[in-house]
Amino acid sequence: MNLHQADLTRRMTEFLSRRTAPKTIAGNVEAQKAEIASLVRAVMRQAPRDGLQTWWQEFEDALLARMKTHGWPIQSEVDAAAKSIRRSGAKPDFFDQAADWFAQTGKPLPWANTPDITYHLIEIGALASYRDARFKGFALSQDQNRIALSQPMTHEEFDHHCAVMAKLRGVDVFEVRIREAEALGL
Repeated sequence: MNLHQADLTRRMTEFLSRRTAPKTIAGNVEAQKAEIASLVRAVMRQAPRDGLQTWWQEFEDALLARMKTHGWPIQSEVDAAAKSIRRSGAKPDFFDQAADWFAQTGKPLPWANTPDITYHLIEIGALASYRDARFKGFALSQDQNRIALSQPMTHEEFDHHCAVMAKLRGVDVFEVRIREAEALGL
């Protein structure tokens, strides 16, 4: 977790401590942590790195204005509140659009696939790593690609690799999984 994400998590936790947790997660600390992480990811798509204190107060006011109960907000309320306070005159960026597109399709935004957007998606936790981004077709700089190649395969990439190798060899995928796992030292 980077400092920006840690700061947003602290702020969101403080905000939620003044609200009533949903009954389904009220006594479950792990479920509450997962819900907080989900809400923080939604906020991170819009929150600026500079001037966060002022932005957060405006965000919190916008969120409270949308909420109908004293309970925790839902993700759509958080998204709407964060988007509503976007600064006018700000340069349009495609980070939030790329994150939304990826959440819906699992693929990079076709007309805005850059190493900067890939970095942002990793920072907000949408992508697990540069290796994951590389496997899913996201644009990487040379340095990012070098890092990706040094990282371990994700489970999704390993499954795909085994399926392709099984098809090429004309054997059962489970046989390939065992051989490849041994070769990789897994």
